[in-house]
Amino acid sequence: MKTKQPFIFLFPDGSAIKGRLGGRRLEMKAMLRSFNKILQGYFAAIGRLETRREGFGMRIFDWEKLSFRFKYVFLHLIMAGRRANTIKQGLELAMGYCSTEERYQKQVETKLIAWGLNYEQAQQVIAELISNNFISEERFSKIFAVSKLRQSKWGRVKIRMALKEKYISDQCIKRALDEIDTTEYYDVCLALCSAKLEELKAEPSPYKEQKLYRYMFSKGFEFDLVKSILGDLAAK
Repeated sequence: MKTKQPFIFLFPDGSAIKGRLGGRRLEMKAMLRSFNKILQGYFAAIGRLETRREGFGMRIFDWEKLSFRFKYVFLHLIMAGRRANTIKQGLELAMGYCSTEERYQKQVETKLIAWGLNYEQAQQVIAELISNNFISEERFSKIFAVSKLRQSKWGRVKIRMALKEKYISDQCIKRALDEIDTTEYYDVCLALCSAKLEELKAEPSPYKEQKLYRYMFSKGFEFDLVKSILGDLAAK
């Protein structure tokens, strides 16, 4: 049986967490002086993972030198087993949750209720998070829209539907879609059309066009834009 290696995390405020490191699982015994102070340590400059060994094989992790991904997993493990009995505890957990990536209100509300708060308490925490800029649905929507276009090659229709499903307001959705660069949007649609036409080049002409439209609609692009691009490609 493989022996699990002891470790200790050192935080900027002097607090620490001890435990044993075995494979992919961290078994942690929390020795937290203040969870809020640890959250402050989370915002320290992100560097490369560096460790040093001290006595009896103890592995020392310096929080300020941990990678963003390592911090994310670590905070997730801490929060996974926590409960919020008060608004203050819920706020501390939510601050950590929102600091790892952009969140939207419904997502945070669901998490707060899962941690033990009722609906009214969750709304108070969310109001505090908004006032301190931990949550911004407009900011989330803009990042979501641009990233989905660039990474997933989604069109405006699919982006709008996805944001609607997250209970984002129509005003925020409109501003997010306005954030998309028109030229970039056209180029993404053009590249998808060209690639799909190449894939369907052995198909008979009527079926080829039907399949192309069906594919582009599934990606969320508008009929008029796809039709215009097909005309441009045909003219070349």
